[in-house]
Amino acid sequence: MTYENPYMNGQIWPELNILEILRQRNPLVICITNDVVRTFTANGLLAIGASPVMSECSEDLKDLIVHASALLINIGTLTPDKVSYYKKAIKLAKTHEVPVVFDPVGCHAGDYRLSVVLDLIKSGNISLLRGNQSEIKAIYDALSPNNQADTSTTGKGVDGGQIEDSAVIAYRLTRLINCPVVATGEEDYVSDGTRVFAVPHGHPIMTAV
Repeated sequence: MTYENPYMNGQIWPELNILEILRQRNPLVICITNDVVRTFTANGLLAIGASPVMSECSEDLKDLIVHASALLINIGTLTPDKVSYYKKAIKLAKTHEVPVVFDPVGCHAGDYRLSVVLDLIKSGNISLLRGNQSEIKAIYDALSPNNQADTSTTGKGVDGGQIEDSAVIAYRLTRLINCPVVATGEEDYVSDGTRVFAVPHGHPIMTAV
């Protein structure tokens, strides 16, 4: 079955039928996520055709990871014990060749969060980095080799604001850390290090949800 994307100006691309393929495969997605969004994450994955499972300890993860198609790590409710778990989870995912999606929640709001995020990114085993534009900018500023990064950010906590030049930042960060980057906001930006796609379907009210 082929779908027509209304934003493709009448073009039909079979490659865009990824949701149909996903529903057919019903992949297991392990979620190590924060207490606030656990239910939303599970229901969202179910809605698109994936099979979510939440994991809270290494012993459990060892059993699950062999069946998984992806691992999500969201650091929203951060503790030192969880940091240790994140590291073990990323190592297990690498062993079993499971891609890791990393959400660096609130890393622009404090030095501890940012240090945890940088440490996990430097493992080199993150497959996709997804954050709001303030979070992505904070990571880029910390890793930027020219030492001329602007350390100011917009937003506090997780309510990151729209950042000027986010498309450029996403592109450059992708090349720095060698993995795709998604910077979300009123307009989302997705980069693979070669191209940047803009997705203009966000809304400022989303920061209030």
